[in-house]
Amino acid sequence: MNYQLIERLITPAEVASLQAYCEGALLPGGLPDGVVPYFEGKGSERRLTRIERMMEHLEAATGIALLERCAELVRQKTGRDANLFKDKINFRHPCAAGFGAHQDAAAGWTEYSPIFHSVALFVRDTDAAHGGFEFSLEDPGAAFYPNVNGQIGKELFEAFRRRDVEARAGDAIFFDSFAPHRSHANSSGAMVPHLILTFNPGEHGYLRPTYYENKLAGMSGGDGGYEFRLFDFGDGHSSIER
Repeated sequence: MNYQLIERLITPAEVASLQAYCEGALLPGGLPDGVVPYFEGKGSERRLTRIERMMEHLEAATGIALLERCAELVRQKTGRDANLFKDKINFRHPCAAGFGAHQDAAAGWTEYSPIFHSVALFVRDTDAAHGGFEFSLEDPGAAFYPNVNGQIGKELFEAFRRRDVEARAGDAIFFDSFAPHRSHANSSGAMVPHLILTFNPGEHGYLRPTYYENKLAGMSGGDGGYEFRLFDFGDGHSSIER
């Protein structure tokens, strides 16, 4: 299997704290300097769809030592030290499109390290109807499937054996940067946050500052937030900058 389900990584009280944090982040002025917001839409339809580089603020606001807990999980699973590389919350709004099939490493991450491991924490219950993940059960090893701009073709992905992730709030999944996956459209009426922490092996250094410096230098926007780069492939899913 290309992912592992981790039940009850956080407590119900911590779930409630993270839910409140996510709701607060969506309010005007809800984010401090240093947190990177991404928006989509124009005018009255403009909405926050992701925040990144938020772990320092999140831990201070909630009192949850989440980074160390997730890093320890990665250490246990891989037998290697782990440094935070990338941190984000995707806000899966009602009626939001799904993300197209991809391997995370195809977003240029191998320029920094040959392998990464991610912990995706569910702040609310997740399933296909709520914009949840779908993983291929095929094992690519450390190889890329054919793709266009990082997107694996729908026909190829749907030829794989696949499984939807169904989990409760407080559960998490663990997966590596070559695991092919996509997410469903959120057909529910609820906003569903996905909190994802990605780690590189400790022997490759602390790469997060360099990654964000390089990433933001190539993005459009600035102090008021960045445009969420969304590419529609016309198949009911979208491929996003990751």
